[in-house]
Amino acid sequence: MMSTDDGCTSWKNSRLASGATIASLFLTVYDNLYPALYANLSGSAMAFAAGKLLLAMVALFLPTFCMGGTVPVLALALAATGRRVGVVGSGLYAANTLGAAAGALSVPI
Repeated sequence: MMSTDDGCTSWKNSRLASGATIASLFLTVYDNLYPALYANLSGSAMAFAAGKLLLAMVALFLPTFCMGGTVPVLALALAATGRRVGVVGSGLYAANTLGAAAGALSVPI
């Protein structure tokens, strides 16, 4: 196995934690912004939906950006040689996709 003890993993984990904290704080601000958003944009359903979408995208950008870097780091850690990182990474992405699909399908409608 290749060593990933270059600080990359800890850097990504710290960014993920700080991103989640910032998103949580932003969602608190969102609670305060929502009444004003509704008051100003409730006349137009499209504008109101676009405003809500924009606020959600801002809140979730940093944590999802940081989470996207975890699979490549994990693939590097699990690959026996540097040349097999793509194969391992593809398998991890496939397992992640299947798990996400199974989770989505397991929720009762």
